[in-house]
Formats: sequence, structure tokens, C-alpha cells
Amino acid sequence: MKWGEFLLEIGCEDLPDWSGEYFRENWLPLLREELLKKRIPYQDLEFFSTGRRLAVICSHFGLEQEDVVEEVSGPPVSSGFNSDGTPTPVAIGFARAHGVKVEELIEKERKGRMVLVAVKRIGGQSARNLIVTVINQSLARLEIPRAMSWGKQEIRFIRPVRWVLLLLERKLVPGEILGVRTSRKTFGHRIRSPQAFMVSSLSDYLDKLKQSGVLLRLDSRKEAVVNSLQQKISKGSHFDQGQVEQVCRSVEFPLVTLGGIREEFRKLPPEVVGAVINKLRGIPIYQKGTYVNFGIVLEGIESEVIRQNYEKVLADRLDDATFFLAQDWKKPLLAFKEDLRRIVYHPRWGSLYDRVERFAAMAKVVVNKTFISEQEKEKLMVTINLCKNDLGTQMVTEFPSLQGIIGRIYASREGYPDEVSQAIEQHYWPRSAGDRIPAGFIGSLIAVIDRLEGLVCFFLDGGQISGAGDPFGLKRAANGLIDI
Repeated sequence: MKWGEFLLEIGCEDLPDWSGEYFRENWLPLLREELLKKRIPYQDLEFFSTGRRLAVICSHFGLEQEDVVEEVSGPPVSSGFNSDGTPTPVAIGFARAHGVKVEELIEKERKGRMVLVAVKRIGGQSARNLIVTVINQSLARLEIPRAMSWGKQEIRFIRPVRWVLLLLERKLVPGEILGVRTSRKTFGHRIRSPQAFMVSSLSDYLDKLKQSGVLLRLDSRKEAVVNSLQQKISKGSHFDQGQVEQVCRSVEFPLVTLGGIREEFRKLPPEVVGAVINKLRGIPIYQKGTYVNFGIVLEGIESEVIRQNYEKVLADRLDDATFFLAQDWKKPLLAFKEDLRRIVYHPRWGSLYDRVERFAAMAKVVVNKTFISEQEKEKLMVTINLCKNDLGTQMVTEFPSLQGIIGRIYASREGYPDEVSQAIEQHYWPRSAGDRIPAGFIGSLIAVIDRLEGLVCFFLDGGQISGAGDPFGLKRAANGLIDI
């Protein structure tokens, strides 16, 4: 088997920040499956993405299909050879039909009798003749959320495709992918080095991208942002590494500048300030539980004007958050339960209000079969009647990432026991694989009830889980049940 380099880059208009992870988890397995179907071997297939390119590279890629050994069963040995061992016309005809010599026929047992077997070796085609088909078939199988079409073509993709670079063992593989002819051409950073350049090999591609202001690896972009922030922030300040990664997915050459938070906004709940900054693609920086400033990741150019404009937009959004809090606090958290009636949960299963009522019914069944105190039962039912109420607030309507958190803040402000307020937030845990699980009994029980109710309703409605995706969050819910 001969091996060589493989390089594919799909250049697009600005990609959403979730697209890289989506393609890694959903398209890359499909590409591997198609390669397997075509018997094209590979080692260490790697995927990379930035704000405007999706790339697959492999330094050890098969240049041809693997050979196939096929065994074809034929007539019984007794009818293929005479007693003196000479072949009969039956054996000669069988061998000729399958392109082998008579002396190459072997004997094997099939269903209790010895038969003649022709062993055929089918040589593989060149991978160059197959790879465009493999890529197109893998992309055709991919379900793309909110796919776009452009021009007069019927092709749909995550964003309009502007170029496709495709090399195998340093040679251009001609063809058409997503309606675009393949070439050796790619582009540098759109601000620092916007010119097109030609690529001769995988190492040439990586070197020229770096020289042109593109950090292809997400880890490199994250490292650059983290190092820059650590040099700029004061001692004792911290920031969320997860938000750094989120911001870095959309850029190719990140540069960091710091912005300030006006003093009047520092009185807001820290979670609210953080959510506003996150929504504006900033990186909140906190000290002793209070956000003191934030980092802005700029795309390839430092700009004081951008920083000033960002601070102005942030102040406006924090003004909005202050107003939403004031409006929400005009009535108690319990009163928001009635607002859940207007939020549809499922066409068959009614509103969120109906769902919470099912939670309560399920909880009564559970507590009647467990040995918990009357005080704990009362806290459990109080928490159930509050756990989804923040979904009716203006704050969560505007900042969905704060669901559960706003409920905890409002409940704590109104004097509910800490166990109740914490359970309102924690019943959403774990939000993803490897996330925290609820710390207390009440939060854990409601988390279990929440997930069980969702799974049962889905399956009773005739739903099925298929494929690698999880569009309704059912796999996440089931895994969360196991973790809890």
C-alpha cells in the first residue's frame, strides 16, 4: 500500500460559532464511513475549523483502494476431477468463468460437502478517482441545521461556499464539490493578508496559512487569547476558559483588548452581567465574585473605536437588563407560574404549566414510596411549583442561558430556603456530558422527574431516536439520568 498526504479545505462566508463542532461530530464520522465503503485506508484524519474555513488533513492517506480477496464456491470436488486427478470440463469451465487457472482452484467444505472454490483478487482503483465522490456523498448524507442556498444552484450548505482546495499526494484532485471546482487556491486572513495563494503540499499549506495571519488550530487561538488576557488583567482576576473557546471558534487571528464596566452596573447580579457580556461575544473578567471588566477578542486588528462602541452597546444592554429585573421584581416568582400557560411545551402534552403539574403528580408518587420528612416533602413541592417559573420572566426571555439561574436569584431574594433556591438552578444539571450533577436531594429528584417526563412524553408520541444526532436532547437527558 502506498501512502501520501491528503488536504481538503472548504472556504465559506462567515460561519456560525457552532459549525466547527457540529461538522466534527456529524460530518467527520460520515466521511470516515464513506472512505471505509470505498476501501480507502487512512490514519489520523484531523478536522479543523475557523470563522470561514473547514479543513480535513491527513499525513498518512491511502493512494489506492485496498485489494479485495473474494471466494466463489463452485461444483463438488467429485464432479470437478476424475479419479486420476485430471480436471473435468466442469472444473475447467468454472475456472475459466472466474478468470483463474484450474490448478489455482482450492477445496473447501460448504454445507457438509467438499466443493471447488475460486479465489479472486480484485485490485483497487486509484484514490484520486474516488475521493471527490466520497466527499460529495458524505456531505449529501449530512443534515445541516438552517442550511442556505445561494445563486441559481440547488445546493444547500451551512454558508455559501467560495473555494475548495483539494490535494492528494501534493497533486490537485480535479472535480466539483458543493458546486465549486476544486483548485490549489486558498486565502489568508481577510484583513491581515486577504490575497489568494497557491498551495503545493500539506506543510506548505500550514506554513503559508500561519504567515498569512490564520491560526488553523483552535488550541493555538485559545492559547493566544489566554496568554494575552493573563498579561492584561490584574492579579486575582479570573475568566471563564469555556467562553474563551466559544469566542475563538469564530476568529482566525485573535487580538485582545480590555473594556470597562460602569460602576452602576456592578450592583447587578454577577450572573446577569456575565450573560450580557457573553451574548455580546465578550469574555467577562471577575474578581471576588464581581465582574470588573471584560475582554474583547478582535479579528486580526486592534481598534480603539471598536472597544468604545462595544462599551456603549454593553451599557445599553445592561440598562435593558436593569429594566427587565425591575419589571420582573414587581411580582413574586410564584406568580410567574400562570405565565407558563402561554408557553407551549408540546402540541399533544400542552403548556409548560401542564408539564409542571405532571412534575407534581410524579413527585407525589415518589415521596409516598420514600422515607423523607414532611418538611422535605413540603420543600420539594414548593420547589416544583417554582422550578420553571423563570421561563416566564423578561430576563430569561431575553437571556435564555440564565434559565434556572434567574429562578435561583429571585427565590433567594424572596427569602426561600437555600435548599429550594439552589434546587431551582441545579435541576437543570447536568447540562452536558461531564457537567456537574445536582448537589442536594431535592434538586436531584426534580432533575430525574424532569428528564423522565420528557423521555416518556416523547416516546408516547411515537418518537424514535436514530442516527448520531440529538435534535431533541433525548440522549443528553438519558445520559443525565444515568449520571444523577
